[in-house]
Amino acid sequence: FKINNRLLLFDHINGELLQFDDLFRPENRSTISYQTARGWRKELLKDDVTQELYAHFAPDGLHRLEKIDPDNGHIVRTCPLGEVRYLSANFKIRDGHLYYIGQDDVNIPNHKLYKVDITQRNKP
Repeated sequence: FKINNRLLLFDHINGELLQFDDLFRPENRSTISYQTARGWRKELLKDDVTQELYAHFAPDGLHRLEKIDPDNGHIVRTCPLGEVRYLSANFKIRDGHLYYIGQDDVNIPNHKLYKVDITQRNKP
């Protein structure tokens, strides 16, 4: 991910976050552990407007976003998403809003675009 003038490389297999400057010189290396938590969907989302990073979790079908600190790779905030449908896909974040395609009922094949404000759902 590119955030401002830094490039962030998440090495989930080795549990590291590597940071590079705009000339690709190594700046910092830190350990990460969120990828071992139950329910991680192996998906990182970046808000292009606010430059915030989120890890997407859905244990037992209950979706939530965990905000990642780009300086050290640790989780700093949890955003529960109770209204996100069980059958949902194509998650994108823009300007503090989560957009996704969802399906209300497995028997009705209609998909809809949903918008959820995640800035009001933050827990310290």
